[in-house]
Parts: sequence; structure tokens; C-alpha cells
Amino acid sequence: SPTTTQGDIIVRGASADARLAIGTAGQALKVNASANGLEYGAGGGVLQTKSATKTDTQQIGQAFADVTGLSVNLTMTSSSNKVLVTIHLNCSNNAYSAARIVRVTSGTSYDLCMGDASASRTRASMAWQLDNDSYEIKSMSNAFLDTPGAGTHTYKIQVGNPYDSSYYATINYGSSDGNASYVSRTASTITVQEVLP
Repeated sequence: SPTTTQGDIIVRGASADARLAIGTAGQALKVNASANGLEYGAGGGVLQTKSATKTDTQQIGQAFADVTGLSVNLTMTSSSNKVLVTIHLNCSNNAYSAARIVRVTSGTSYDLCMGDASASRTRASMAWQLDNDSYEIKSMSNAFLDTPGAGTHTYKIQVGNPYDSSYYATINYGSSDGNASYVSRTASTITVQEVLP
């Protein structure tokens, strides 16, 4: 027998039986990339999940700015894997507002899942406006499959109100915020998952 360690298995090599050493905890047995043998590696589609939840409120002006508390760091286990970014943003405003999904890698920011450039129109991942109800809170969701490469990456949300400098966007509450039972406080989330390609 070619095995030497508890947990080893015998596999057929190029011309004879050979030893396949036991993998590490959590690994799965799978066919290799050449489809001519077996190996141990990451099992399942999702390798890791990171998330953040924002339960407090924030008001943001005309310039795009970070939504505080909606940021996560993810260190990739393989440069060939992808990252599924899912966001849920509860927001309001007193005019038009927009949001961007942003990845920061080695100090450089990349806007993700953006619409095409078109004259003076604002490029964004999501945009919204009120339907003549200042108590309204919009629930905006988006998902994007990113290929960031190796390293540690920061994923976050930025919001701005490009309509005019006197206007603003609100996070987790309506633009009218009186102290009444019909006025709500909500929560927003960002979730990132490293997945096999």
C-alpha cells in the first residue's frame, strides 16, 4: 500500500496506484483542474461571508460620501475567486439622490455596477426620489459579482444628492422626521461573500 498516514487514500496515478494525502479540515475531495486526478480543496460555493448593519441615521449632502457603518473588509483566499456584493439601503431625501457601490483596493477606489456615462447625467449603482411624501423611506437593493483579485479589499456604499447643494439624502429615516408613531427608523446592510468562480 502506498499510504503512510491515517486518512490517506489510494488513487490511480499515471501508471500505478498512488497515495493521496489527507486534506485539511473543511476541505473537500474534488477533480483537479486538468480533469485527470483527484485533489483536496475548498468545498462548496461560498468560502467566506462578511457583513455590516447600520441601525443609526445619517444625512448626506450634495457630494458623494461614505455611509458610515456600511463597510466591510475581505481578504481573498484565492485571486481567481469572485465576490458577491449584496446591499440593502433604506433611504429618503428632499430631492433626487443616488448611491454607489465602491471597492477600495490598495488605496485606490473603484466604483462598481455603474450605469454608462451619458452627458451630464450622474453615474450611479442606484438612484431614487420621493413620491411627494416626505415620510416615505425607499428600500433600495442591488447585487454585483466582482472580480477583485488577490489581497484585502474594502467594500462600502457612498450616497450623494447631486440635485443641488441645499438638498440632502437621509439614511434609515424619512426627510420629515417628527416624533410620532407613524415615523420609522430602519436598518441598512451590506454583505460580501467570496465565492468559487
